[in-house]
Amino acid sequence: MITTEIQRPDAYDVKWMKAQIQGLPSRIRSKLSHNFYTDAAALPVRQRNTNLRLAAKRVRDKIGPVYTALKQFSFSYKAIATKEAVRETAGRIAADMFSNLLGHAESLDCDYNKSLESCYLYLCQYAQRTVPEVQPPFFTNVDELPEPEFMEIALLKMKCDKWWCRKLQSVRKRYLETLEIVAGNVGKKSPYASKRAVSEWVREQLATKAWAEAGELVNQSGQVISLEQALSAGMSDPENMRCELMKRISGLEDYAEEMHMQGMFFTLTAPSKYHPNSKNWNGSTPKQTQAKLVKTWGRARAAIKRLEIKYFGVRVAEPHEDCCPHWHMLIWCEPSQAKLLSRIIKKYFCEEDRYELVNRFKHRAALRKRYKKARQMYGYFKKQGNKVKAPAKKYWPSAPRFTVEILETTPRDEKGHRKGGAAAYIAKYIAKNINAKGVENLICEETGKIVADIISHVQTWKNNWNIRQFQFQGCDPITVYRELRRVRQSIDAKQIEQVRQGAESERFIDFIRAMQNIDCGLAYEVEPMANQYGEAAKRVKGVTVGNVTAWTRIEKWQLRRKACSSVGTADKSWTSGNNCTPPALGAKFTALGIDTEALAQMERGCTVRIGAERWRIGKHGQIEPAPVVKYANPWDAKCPDFSTVEH
Repeated sequence: MITTEIQRPDAYDVKWMKAQIQGLPSRIRSKLSHNFYTDAAALPVRQRNTNLRLAAKRVRDKIGPVYTALKQFSFSYKAIATKEAVRETAGRIAADMFSNLLGHAESLDCDYNKSLESCYLYLCQYAQRTVPEVQPPFFTNVDELPEPEFMEIALLKMKCDKWWCRKLQSVRKRYLETLEIVAGNVGKKSPYASKRAVSEWVREQLATKAWAEAGELVNQSGQVISLEQALSAGMSDPENMRCELMKRISGLEDYAEEMHMQGMFFTLTAPSKYHPNSKNWNGSTPKQTQAKLVKTWGRARAAIKRLEIKYFGVRVAEPHEDCCPHWHMLIWCEPSQAKLLSRIIKKYFCEEDRYELVNRFKHRAALRKRYKKARQMYGYFKKQGNKVKAPAKKYWPSAPRFTVEILETTPRDEKGHRKGGAAAYIAKYIAKNINAKGVENLICEETGKIVADIISHVQTWKNNWNIRQFQFQGCDPITVYRELRRVRQSIDAKQIEQVRQGAESERFIDFIRAMQNIDCGLAYEVEPMANQYGEAAKRVKGVTVGNVTAWTRIEKWQLRRKACSSVGTADKSWTSGNNCTPPALGAKFTALGIDTEALAQMERGCTVRIGAERWRIGKHGQIEPAPVVKYANPWDAKCPDFSTVEH
């Protein structure tokens, strides 16, 4: 008892502990203080204080510029900790913007155009000081102001709480995930994304599914289809996306074989200072690292264009274990220009922090030994029947920053089918970033986990950081292909019909050939004043060749809530018809204390809390207790509005 009393931290120790963790984020402060109080009962005072001091120092060294960036926000962590807090913060910011706009406008004494420019510039600068992470609409710099119509739209947006809420929701995801990265919660135990972010993404998917099941689409002709069926038929369905990507890549491979072009597979990685698990980490987030890779590729692409090197291919962006993005690129070009193209890409992606590659190459003997050991493990897993990737030879001078593999042309069998090839080579990278189709049992070399178990982590990573996973280079736009596949009957215009037949073909190369000979574009319909901000909506309506246009979107669909049947459970009969009068629900509503407003909400499909339970109107028109949802209420998560909306 005496020993415990001595080791218990007193007021002086608590004050010293608070000084050590001062300035750190609240979540990290609470974690360190909890460890401090836990160690107080088990460790001597000196060792306890040393543990806290070293832990705080490690966090400060690692958090570095990331916490400096987070300090730019004018609101605390509690202001965006939850979605409800984000809504409240968005309302306060919108009200603050509106009051400042009114105060500035009242002080002006000039014509409308000058007043509009002054108000727009003032509010944009105030917004940048208040919330630096949100870019004001249409604002680039002080010297280049947009047109008056766009400034009016921007002012309406910056005083709207819904617009701020949408912007802050994306900021919130990046903010919280950055804290998880700093705290070490993204890595071996939870690759690509933190467990908190993955669970939140799963709840959003459940909410979206429930929202889709409760809605339907209707057109002017009275045709009704379920919203869930419409979504599953589009590119939002993972399997449809994977099939289209593989069809496009296979078509590009056929076209490259026809043109006798050389295929190359590049792997491009950022320097070590962009990786959170590196001791040289400079605090860059995956979003900033992706922007760096895009900028570097833009410089390399400009050099390739100056040398008139023609190429086409596809790029896949996927995360490392520590959520840092890297690229896989499948590119075809002329065989005589392949070596020059590879040198250009290597030059630009290896010029930053080149000393790392030089120092690494000095230890190539140890790297080669590590490769041999990885090769032995690869052979062991292959004998066990597991699908694993062969280890890469990372003892090359430019590895792992830049690696390239020359792809050989795969011969076809008697039926004309190709076994293997470039499309099959990149199929794994496509599948493991969408739905793990065909690679469910593949063991990831970096994480050591089964791909099917961490596919939700990859989708969470893409959703949090808003990173484009797949992008084609030097290819025709895919929107023309998708629009023409909406048309099931032949088109009178011969040129458009020729492109449509190419799109309907099983081989994507037929569409590529058709687009090579015919300049086919998109036709748009512009609807002025389409939303509450006065913006014009530009929608695709068809395809056009010259002066001829084929409309692919004739019907206008409206979103509405599925109708509920008014027939009660007790009225069911064994016949196909039902002539019984449904029982009145008024007495039951009165007994439960449901007023008119609550009844209107229940008729729209919402649940109403009465006492300790929530009630709803079931599918047979009877009031019943709402089932307990395991995760958050999907209606609170999505806030669906099933008013008439044209799509």
